[in-house]
Amino acid sequence: MSAEEFDQIVGSNVGTYRAARGLSQAGLAAAMSADGEHVHPQTIQKIEAGNRPLRYAEAVRICHVLKIGIAQLSDGAEHARANARYLQRFSALGRMTEEIDGLATRLAPILVDLAHLIAFERDDTEQKQAAAHVVNSAQAWLEHNWGDDLNESIMGRLRAHPDLTELRSEVDATTYAEVLKRASEVAIHAYHPDVDPPGKADDDPET
Repeated sequence: MSAEEFDQIVGSNVGTYRAARGLSQAGLAAAMSADGEHVHPQTIQKIEAGNRPLRYAEAVRICHVLKIGIAQLSDGAEHARANARYLQRFSALGRMTEEIDGLATRLAPILVDLAHLIAFERDDTEQKQAAAHVVNSAQAWLEHNWGDDLNESIMGRLRAHPDLTELRSEVDATTYAEVLKRASEVAIHAYHPDVDPPGKADDDPET
């Protein structure tokens, strides 16, 4: 393999893995720019086009941003696309984890405030206190299991998912983790992705 061919493979893989992570060329360049070293989007464009060799320091930064190993930059095209399909879904799940954390961040102060309100009113005269059933409702919110809500919602969506409905007897279980485990073990002959394939939503103005 010539150096030019190797640069083409590496550049193509950078583009494949970048798109899988939902980054534009400008986004990757910005994420790589650190310690006073600015990376221009055109540099990424040239690397992906195979018109410029990827330097080792750049490769390390790219792999850090894209969360891949150095060896993956030289993957064969089909292997890279297969990996990218997983990386795209990992990125989507990572964003959802951040959303859950954001919900917890908003939820915690409200629950603490409600607990303090209950405690504050305990020392008030009966005439100034809320009705007993209102306080009981507040206490119920404090004891509410939000994790169970999420688990039940996920389970409900899985049971209604058209692909799993067709496999109901083969994948049915009491927990969504077991449902998904069984679904991953059943051979299917048609695959209908619920997310865009890597690169479909690529918004690079350069390409």
